[in-house]
Amino acid sequence: MEAEIAELLIARGDYGQALVHLGGARRASTEPKLRERVDLATGVALLRRGEIERAEPHLERQLEAARARRDLHAEARALMHLGEIYRRRGEAARASRALERARSFFETHPEGQALATVYTSLAELAFTAGDLEGAEALIGRAVELAEGSQAPATQAAALLVVGSLCVQREDFAAAEAAVTRAIDLVATHNLPRELAEAYFAYGHLVGNAKGRTAIIEGQQAGSAATWFARAQELFREHGALSDLERVREAFRQFGRRATDQVAAHEVKELTDELRAARLNVAREVHRLIDAVEQGIGRAEAELPPPVRAKLHTINAAAVEAERAVTTGVEALSSAEGRVLGAVQSMVVERENIRTLLDLCRSLNALGDYGRLVSEICKMAAQLTGADRCVVAFLENATLVVRASLRMPDVANEQAWREAMDQVVKGAGPTLVQPSRGGSSPERGDDIRLGHALTTPLRQGDKLFGAVYVDKELCGGVFTPHDLDLLTIFSAQAATMLENARVAEELRLAFRSRAATLEAISDGVLSLDKRGKITSINAVAARILGTTIAGALKDLPDLGFLRLTIEQGEELDGRVTRIGTGEYLVNARVIRSDTHDVVGAVVTLTEMKRAQQVAQRIVGSPARYSFGDMVGQAPSLRRRLQLAEAAARSDSSVLVTGESGTGKEVLAQAIHNASPRASGPFVGINCSAIPRELLESELFGYEGGAFTGAKKGGHPGKFELAEGGTILLDEIGDMPIEMQAKLLRVLQEKRVHRIGGTREVELNARVIATTNRDLDEDAEKGRFRRDLLFRLKVIHIQLPSLRERSSDVPLLVQHYLSLFAVRLGKSVRALAPHVMESFMRYHWPGNIRELENVLEAEVNLATEEQTVLDQVPEGIRPRMGAERESEPLSRTAPRTLEQQEREMLVQALAQNGGSIPDVARQLGISRGTVYNKLRRFALDPDQYRVKRA
Repeated sequence: MEAEIAELLIARGDYGQALVHLGGARRASTEPKLRERVDLATGVALLRRGEIERAEPHLERQLEAARARRDLHAEARALMHLGEIYRRRGEAARASRALERARSFFETHPEGQALATVYTSLAELAFTAGDLEGAEALIGRAVELAEGSQAPATQAAALLVVGSLCVQREDFAAAEAAVTRAIDLVATHNLPRELAEAYFAYGHLVGNAKGRTAIIEGQQAGSAATWFARAQELFREHGALSDLERVREAFRQFGRRATDQVAAHEVKELTDELRAARLNVAREVHRLIDAVEQGIGRAEAELPPPVRAKLHTINAAAVEAERAVTTGVEALSSAEGRVLGAVQSMVVERENIRTLLDLCRSLNALGDYGRLVSEICKMAAQLTGADRCVVAFLENATLVVRASLRMPDVANEQAWREAMDQVVKGAGPTLVQPSRGGSSPERGDDIRLGHALTTPLRQGDKLFGAVYVDKELCGGVFTPHDLDLLTIFSAQAATMLENARVAEELRLAFRSRAATLEAISDGVLSLDKRGKITSINAVAARILGTTIAGALKDLPDLGFLRLTIEQGEELDGRVTRIGTGEYLVNARVIRSDTHDVVGAVVTLTEMKRAQQVAQRIVGSPARYSFGDMVGQAPSLRRRLQLAEAAARSDSSVLVTGESGTGKEVLAQAIHNASPRASGPFVGINCSAIPRELLESELFGYEGGAFTGAKKGGHPGKFELAEGGTILLDEIGDMPIEMQAKLLRVLQEKRVHRIGGTREVELNARVIATTNRDLDEDAEKGRFRRDLLFRLKVIHIQLPSLRERSSDVPLLVQHYLSLFAVRLGKSVRALAPHVMESFMRYHWPGNIRELENVLEAEVNLATEEQTVLDQVPEGIRPRMGAERESEPLSRTAPRTLEQQEREMLVQALAQNGGSIPDVARQLGISRGTVYNKLRRFALDPDQYRVKRA
C-alpha cells in the first residue's frame, strides 16, 4: 500500500512525500519483489529531486535483482535511470552504453514515456559532445513520443533540450517558444521540481548576451535574476543542494552583468543628450559672435539708413542667440540633473542591497533563537526606514504578535491585523494606500506609493506569519522598491526561522541522545570514519580511563577497533582487555548510501555484568517454584520442607531420584526461593555433552586454545552463572577425569579457562541431580567420594510416584486441567475404573510418564467428551507384568539401580528394541537411554530379534 501511494506521488511530482512513504514501505517489505519495487521507486524519486548520489545505490540494487531473475523489462528501466545519472556526472561512455541497452529493449517492447526519456538523455549526450544534428534528430523523436504518451514531465524535459539547441544555433525566438511551452506545461500540471528547471532554463536564455535583444519583447521577458530567483524558491523545497549551487553559479554569471547593462544603457542615453545640448549651445554662440563681428565691422563706415536697419537685424539675431543659449544651458542643466539622478539611484540601489545583505548576514550569525523574532522586527524597520513594525505568527489560524517596535498598544490596533489578514489569505506582498487609511491593502503592482508594507514569512509551502511596517509617525510613504526589499528580507527571515526550528529540534535530539546514552548501563561510544570519538557516555569514558570532554578532544587508545574503522569488520561479543579489566565488545559499522564506512557504534560490557545477564543468551530460565510441586503425600512434603530450608542457605545441594520424579523442577524451585533468584539459572546436562567438549562448556576457553575456538574466546557455564545458580544435571554420568577438575573448582571457587593463564573468581551456587546411586558408584570407583561429599552438603531424595500413589488423583486432575485448556478440550476427569488402573499401575517413568499419557489421551478425546472412560493403551500391557513382579517385590526389596534396569529391559521388550519408543515410554531423552544401555551392558539388537 505504501509503495503504491509513493508511486502515485512520484507521478504527481511530490517526490518528498513519496520518499516518506517509501521509507515506511522499505521497513515493512519482506518479499524480494516488493523490495525491488521500493528500490526502483526510491531511486526514481531521488533522481527527480536531483540527488543522484543517493539515487544510484537503490537503482544499482534493483538492476542486480532484475538481472538475477532475468527480468529484461525491469533491467531496462534501471539502465534508463542509471544512464541519466552517469550523464549528469559526466561519464559519457558509461551513460551511452546504459542508454543504448535501454533503447534496444524499449524499441522492441514499445513504451512511449520510457522511450521518450531515453531519447532525451541520448540527445543531451549528443549535444554535450557537439553533435548538434544528431541531437536534433534524437530530441525530435523524444518530443513526438512524449506528446503521444501524455507525460508532461518527460515532454517538458525534451522541450528544454530543444531550447538549448535553438540557443546554440542563435535562434532565440524558437528557444523562447520551446522553453515557454515547457513552463506552461509543467505549471498546468503542478510539477514544482520540473517548473524550477524550466525557470532556470529561461533565466539562462534571458541572461545570454546574444539572445537578450531578440526575446526582450516576448511575453515572458524579464531579468535573468528574476527567473533564477523563482527557480531558487522552488529548488529550496523540491530540489537538492546541487540545484541551489547551480542557481548560485547562474547568479554569479548573469545576474550582475544584466543589472550593469541596464545601468550602462541609461547612462549612455543621458550622456548623448548632454553632448547634443552642448553642441547646440556652441553653434548658437558662434552665430551670435559672427553677427556682432559683422555689425562692428560695418560701423566703421558711414551709417546710412539701410545700415541702421541691418544693425537692428543684428541686434534681433543676438537676442535670439542669447535666448537659444539660455535654452541650451537649461537643457544642459536638466541633462546633468538626470545624470546625477541616475548615478544617485545606482548608489542608493547598491547601498540598499548592501544593507539587505548585511542584515541577512546578521540573521544568519544570530545563534540565539529567542532573540531571532525581535531582531527580525528591528531589521525590517531599519531596511525600509519604517517608524513601526509588527511580526506576527500564524498559530491555529490566528495571528499572534511575537514582536513589535514603537507600537505600545499593538493588541488594540487594527490596521496591521487587517493588512496581515489579506496576506495570510494569499494576497502576497502588499503596498497599502494612504488614501484608504490602511484598512484596505492593495497589490503593489497597481499602487506606486503607500504608507504601509506587509509581506509574508513563508518558507516553501510553510507560512509562519507576516511582517508589517508603516510610517504613521512621520507621515512618509513607501515605494514598490521598498516592498521588494522587504519581500526579499522576509523570505530570508522565514528561512532563518525554519533553520532555527530545525536547529532547536537537533539540539533537543542531541540532548535526548546524550540522556539515552547515559541511561545505558553499558559503555557506548560512536566514531567517525577517522576513528575520532563523536559521542560517548560516562561509563565508556570510565572504561577508557578518561572523561567525556577528554575523549572528545584527545583520542584514547582504541587500537582494538582499528579493523572496524579501516576495513568495516564488525565485532560481535569479542572479549577484549581494556586497562585492567575484561570487556565484551560489540561494534556495528555505519555505512553511507554508497556502502563506504563512515563510522561505527561500539558497546563495552563488563564481563561480570555480561555473565549476570547470560540467562538471556544461554540456559533455560527458572520457571518453576515450590507451588508447582503437586502432591500431599507425607514422603513428598518432608522433602519439600527440606528443600525450602536448603533454599535459604547457599550450600551445595544434591537431588536424587528416579527419572521423571521432578528433580530439575525442584532445583529451579530452590533457585527461585533463594537470595540468588534475581541472578541467572544456568543448567548443563553432563551426560548429553561429549567428554572432550564438557570441560570447555563448564570452564570456558581462550581464543586460539584449540582448533575451531572462537577468536575472542568463550565463557564457561560457571562464569555465566555468576551471582546465580548452576545446575549439574545427570552428575553421575560425568567422566571420572572431569570429576577431579570439578572438585578443584568447587573447592577453590576459581576457574582457569582452557588455554588461559588467569584465574576467574566464581560466585555461583551448585545444585546437582542424578538418578544413580552415587554411594554405590563411589564404592565401585565410578564416582569420586570426595566430590560426592562436596556435592552432598544437603541431600534431597525425591520419592518415586509409586511411593506416593496417593498423589496420583491430584496429579491427574492437575494435568487434565492443564491439557484441556491448552488443547481446547472439555475433559476434566477419569472414569472410576480408569482411575483404579492409574492407581494400580507401577509408573516406571514416574510423573513424566503420567504427564505424557494424559496429554496423549486428551489429544485423542473428542471436543464434547468430559470424562476419559478407557484405560490408555500405553499402560494396559504393563499392568499384567507388574502384577507378576509384585511377589518378587514383596519378598526381596530391589535397589534403585535394579529397578532402573528392570524398567529398561521391560521397555526394550515391549518396544522391540526401538530406542525412540523406549525414550518416549519412559519419558527420558534418547541420550539418557543410550547411557543407561552402556551402564547396564544391554544390547537393543537382542530385543529386536526377539520381537521378530
